[in-house]
Amino acid sequence: MADHRPVLLVVEDDLGLQKQMRWTFDRYNVVVATDRDSAITQLRRFEPAVVTLDLGLPPDTDSAEHGLSTLDEILSLAPGTKVIAITGQDDRTNALRAIASGAYDFFAKPFDLKPSVWSLTGRFTWPRSSARICAAMSSPRVRCSMASSRAIRA
Repeated sequence: MADHRPVLLVVEDDLGLQKQMRWTFDRYNVVVATDRDSAITQLRRFEPAVVTLDLGLPPDTDSAEHGLSTLDEILSLAPGTKVIAITGQDDRTNALRAIASGAYDFFAKPFDLKPSVWSLTGRFTWPRSSARICAAMSSPRVRCSMASSRAIRA
């Protein structure tokens, strides 16, 4: 039987956090990727409207470079996708780089993603068309604050 829940792509290399995200977002079909290659594969396969992206991806989990390049590729392939960047590197530089590169929002670990994901998904149906996603996201009722993270407000 097909899963008809909306797809949420979680790009996270930490197995414990993957499990927590699946549990937290049980209303969604949570699809997991652990690195850039698997993220792009899952993006192409499932076409999610929303992606959570850990910036500290392998092979260098102490740097945000692989996460930021993954963000660029996601938005290049699917420009209507809303990417929420999350990371253990709680610094303003990576937050601003992610937002400047097109991330919809940024959270430092530990985080509470529910309000941001729900603000993106709770008020519209998950269209598969980028144009419909962009139209839905331009509504002031849906848009969440770009300054949710302590790193950005600092």
